[in-house]
Amino acid sequence: MEYLENKFFLLAFTFGVFFLSRVLQKKTGWVVLNPILLTIAVLILFLKFTGISYETYNEGGHLIEFWLKPAVVALGVPLYLQLEHRLSIFGWQLLKYVLQFLPEEQCAVCLLSRAQRFEKLNP
Repeated sequence: MEYLENKFFLLAFTFGVFFLSRVLQKKTGWVVLNPILLTIAVLILFLKFTGISYETYNEGGHLIEFWLKPAVVALGVPLYLQLEHRLSIFGWQLLKYVLQFLPEEQCAVCLLSRAQRFEKLNP
């Protein structure tokens, strides 16, 4: 059963579970069958029942992480480029929310801290 601990097998298993869970969600249409959530659950069960340590799995997972970091940055660039446009649309709503709920949140924190008898921290 050494092939189960091979980092390339574990990497292929991870992708296989993810793509099968995507197919399952598309066929059923159930939101609960989120591919990422389902993949995590299946991987946890797989590692638990086969006795493979997380460190062994992470050797293959390191290969995913290497490609995932640039992808996150690449997705962040279009969001940054749309920032000014999004703020012009949602900026007033955000400001309204902050001005409306900030005093209430501060009062709630003060009341909870007094109820718990927290004292002011003096450095």
